Amino acid sequence: MRLAFSVAALAVAGMVGAATPAAARTLQRTLVPPSARGTFLEAAIMPLSTAISTQVANQIPTLSTSAGYTYEWNPELEVLERSAKTFGPLFSERAVTLGRNKFNLNASYSWIRFDEFNGRNIDKLRNRAEVAYVPETGKIGFFGPSRTADLDNNGVNEALIGDELNLHLDLETQLWDFSFTYGVLDDLDVNIDIPVLYTYARSSLVERLPDPRCLGVSADCDTLFRSGLGDQAAVVNGVAGSFTVLDPTADRDDKLGIGDIHLRAKYAPLRRPVSMAALLDLSLPTGKKENFQGTGDTRLQTSLVASKDVLDFLEFHAQGGVQFNVNTIDRSQARYAAGFTAQATNALAVTVDFIGRSEFGSQGRIPNTGRLPAVRRIGGVPTLVQPLSEIDGVDEYGNPVNEDQNFKGRPIFVDIKRNDVLDLAVGARFAVGEQGILFLNFLVPLNQDGLRADFIPTLGFEKTF
Repeated sequence: MRLAFSVAALAVAGMVGAATPAAARTLQRTLVPPSARGTFLEAAIMPLSTAISTQVANQIPTLSTSAGYTYEWNPELEVLERSAKTFGPLFSERAVTLGRNKFNLNASYSWIRFDEFNGRNIDKLRNRAEVAYVPETGKIGFFGPSRTADLDNNGVNEALIGDELNLHLDLETQLWDFSFTYGVLDDLDVNIDIPVLYTYARSSLVERLPDPRCLGVSADCDTLFRSGLGDQAAVVNGVAGSFTVLDPTADRDDKLGIGDIHLRAKYAPLRRPVSMAALLDLSLPTGKKENFQGTGDTRLQTSLVASKDVLDFLEFHAQGGVQFNVNTIDRSQARYAAGFTAQATNALAVTVDFIGRSEFGSQGRIPNTGRLPAVRRIGGVPTLVQPLSEIDGVDEYGNPVNEDQNFKGRPIFVDIKRNDVLDLAVGARFAVGEQGILFLNFLVPLNQDGLRADFIPTLGFEKTF
């Protein structure tokens, strides 16, 4: 038995997608190529697009509330004195407050080009297929995107051939982040962080078909089909064959808007022997999730922060807490960080931080309509474990077609899972003028979970008044 997805509907869906009013366009929709809209492929891509939007918002670096220049009141001299010996971290926190009636302005620019989702290159996503033993028939079956081909052009000799789908996604974000901190008391800071994002998305879909004389569902031809030979001619069972590449369909768009605004407060009552602080962070859903500028959810994070000066030039800091998703508790996550700042000279500090977050649950799910039938190894042999009655029907021509798409196996492209996202932030901070600091930072991934960029550069400036 073979499963034939309705690929012929792709062209019709493409024309419908092209007629969509521009006002209704979103970047989530843009990640579904026009030829995939209204087909089973939309069920495979749209949840991925939704998960990507949440991952983008979570991967956007948020500036620390910790200023480079901090002050505390000296009751004996009745003056404000520098309280920190280093310029401190950039994306993590330290348990030092700004100082009563002090104001800090922080502005930065980050460029992010996302490359991978859960370890798979989003610019080179190829559909999966299953070739498995079917206990009900005792034969090997091909399960995946396919279409009927007329092998002799007279409608007598028809067969299913595999349809290779190559999905290319391009996603970029430019972030301008503005952070304002005010010292209400000696040990209490309040902060507002306002991100402005320019997001760009592009998608394209290329279909590649084997020569109809090469049966994509036979063992030999299927091996040829999955080998990625492109348009190179090949001979299978004595028959010369090649691949036909259909015209690609593509879409692109860009959006400019405000991201999720953060309202934060840091209270640091303990200074010695180790500085301790409590941080409260309320993230408002001001960014449009459908344009990859926010999560669409209200989030509340509580964290405990600790820091300690060692000698006169080295500061260690660490923090840990939970970010609660008020709308969907399963999408809450633990957040943590640890690192150090080394004050190399009076005008230069180097900072290194390990930054991580662990999701409590996945940020979405590919529905059954975007999956393949369930297959697992039994005795070392890939075996179909879903009854054929759940998978195939027969059309008026006797060709197997799917009716319910109640599939329980692997997603057609890539799965969505719970992530542990680990990053390393390395940067430098330079003193500029009086109480001004210029900073440069690179954020690099330490693992492949979630939506990742090869690196994220950040350049910015802060000033304390």
